[in-house]
Amino acid sequence: MQSVIENAQAKCNEANKLLEVHYDRLLDIAVNNVYTAIKRDNIPKLLERMHLLETRYRTVRDRR
Repeated sequence: MQSVIENAQAKCNEANKLLEVHYDRLLDIAVNNVYTAIKRDNIPKLLERMHLLETRYRTVRDRR
């Protein structure tokens, strides 16, 4: 029984690490999108991208 619990904990820890990497990557993409939109003076596209990022973040957060 103890090994089953330890195995489950290990899998949960691995999943959390993957989720953190995914979330960090989304933040990197968001920052790049902001700079690109500012450089191009394309604020409507920036707002659209920010909305998509927020939606993705909420989806990931709600799965936790």
